[in-house]
Amino acid sequence: MQHRNSSGDGVYSVSVYTFFTPVSTMLTTRPFKLYNEVDFVLLHRAIQRCEIETAESTYAGLYVFGSNDLRTWQLLAGNDRKTGKITDIPTSRIHHKVKYFIFVFAAILTEYSTVNNLEIQFYPKIANKLR
Repeated sequence: MQHRNSSGDGVYSVSVYTFFTPVSTMLTTRPFKLYNEVDFVLLHRAIQRCEIETAESTYAGLYVFGSNDLRTWQLLAGNDRKTGKITDIPTSRIHHKVKYFIFVFAAILTEYSTVNNLEIQFYPKIANKLR
């Protein structure tokens, strides 16, 4: 199946198999808790599993935002990869305990790209410990 976006509105179907020009892509999760049993979580690592090819002189990146109140968000971690063939984008360990997360993947992709899944490893942190 081939698709050409003739309207120029920048909306593409995620079921499209082939496109002709590089496509600006941003995938964003809704705010969510990683573990419902406790309030705070430490994110050990997140890896965007993908096999992508970016347009010339552009970056592809995975970014993690965190919040404790769903109103104030902070960039906790991010990793950019520049130009060419890229396999998997990991983030570094995050040392802030937060309640809610948003994950963002952004890139300008060529036609030979696949974005597969997001792997997350985390540790629950119990806030009310006896000391």
